This record gives sequence, structure tokens and C-alpha cells, in this order.
Amino acid sequence: MPQMEAVIEKVTAERSRIGAFQNRLERGLSNTSDIMNSLRSTESAIRDIDVARGVAELSRAQILTQTAATLARETDADIDRVLSLLQ
Repeated sequence: MPQMEAVIEKVTAERSRIGAFQNRLERGLSNTSDIMNSLRSTESAIRDIDVARGVAELSRAQILTQTAATLARETDADIDRVLSLLQ
């Protein structure tokens, strides 16, 4: 019987060691999964910011273009008025 108890203790110890190793692997897998989700979320936020910045810059450029076109038309009208006065 003492041999049987020694074998049972060995098996129990080995099971504990394997269980602890499995727990560490599962914890590592869970941590890796959390990190990957965080990276995806961060990348998505960065892309959203880049899109927002691009839209803002496009809007700014369109406003500047429209303003410049309006000023050019008004300048042409002013020049035509001055020329008509001089004639």
C-alpha cells in the first residue's frame, strides 16, 4: 500500500503541475486576446480620427475655394464699374 500511495501522490502532483501550466496558458491566451481587441479598438479610433481630419481639411479647402471665387467675381465687377466710370 505505501507504494500505491506514493504513486497516487506522484500522479496528483503531476496533475497539479499540468493544471497550473494549463491555467497559465489560458491566462496568457486571455491576455493576448485582450491586447488584440485593444489594438483593434485603438486602430479603429485612429482611422476614425484620420477620416474626420480629412473631411475637415476637405471642407476647409472647399470654403477657401468658394471664398476665392466669390472675391474674384466681386473684384471683376468692381473693375468693370471703375472702367465704366472712367469712360
